[in-house]
Amino acid sequence: MTSRYELKILPLLLVLVWTTACVNVEETNNPISDSLTGVGATTPPEARSRSEELSRIQFDDIPVPEGFFLRNHRNESFSYRFGDRRIGRFVYWGYGKRAELLRHFEAMMPKGPFGWKRGESSVQAASDRMTFVKTGQRCTVTLTPDAQDGKDEFLITIFVEST
Repeated sequence: MTSRYELKILPLLLVLVWTTACVNVEETNNPISDSLTGVGATTPPEARSRSEELSRIQFDDIPVPEGFFLRNHRNESFSYRFGDRRIGRFVYWGYGKRAELLRHFEAMMPKGPFGWKRGESSVQAASDRMTFVKTGQRCTVTLTPDAQDGKDEFLITIFVEST
């Protein structure tokens, strides 16, 4: 026969075992996140000066419209920086009006902390594309509708590269 004391202790022991198991799972090393050399691959001499890692760090000189979120399905978004050279593609998803989103970039990109100047642009049936430039850099902003049902859902793809 079980006592009341044992009935109270059993749930506490189960929680303790479960918590310990979760910590052990979280602390395991994922070989996919290791560098290539860490999993036994060799690096050719011409690639030794390149970074082994891409990141998803967003560039701070790109004003993303409020309510848009970084999307990273299938590693769509990435950034890479080596010295003063950089490249990045960021895909954002959210709701907005087409004209307001285009005005957002036209108004914000040239402002103080961002410092971009308007370059060439094109309007196409499937998307709107604007290009901005600053010394040694080019930024292409592409606005693409992402809804079949007429809702104001958009993907904003921002591609930044050193020139």
